Amino acid sequence: MGSPRVDRPIPVIAIASFQFAKAAFLLTVAAFLWLAPDSLPYTELFSQLLFIAARGRDISGVVVPLLGLYLIYVGIQLLRLRPTTRRNLAISSAITIVLSLQRLGVFGDTDMTSNFDHEALYIVILCDLTIYIYLAFHPEILRTFKRKR
Repeated sequence: MGSPRVDRPIPVIAIASFQFAKAAFLLTVAAFLWLAPDSLPYTELFSQLLFIAARGRDISGVVVPLLGLYLIYVGIQLLRLRPTTRRNLAISSAITIVLSLQRLGVFGDTDMTSNFDHEALYIVILCDLTIYIYLAFHPEILRTFKRKR
């Protein structure tokens, strides 16, 4: 007899899958940085994906695999329905939204002039806003995480 089946809400599975996808991308980039740094495709799409996955453009080669491993940890803990992970991810998503809005110049001046940077930040804001709304307010998620305690 195995452990009892836990019904996870679809949004929890989707958010955890998003964390795993970002982790896979970052760990692949880390492998390329280590094995063949000149073979990375420095295209606009690649740069935007890296920006979205890592929440920034100028990241150290050491940080990339660590961030990838952290995202795997977050995804696993979400699937395990850990209330602290839900709360921490909701808070970090809210902080990312505010910081992204600040970088866009909503709260003052900005030095960003590139449409590329604006587009990437809009995507980051949209992703984190979706994660925040689901984790903080979705009734099914709230019930599931309370029941898990």
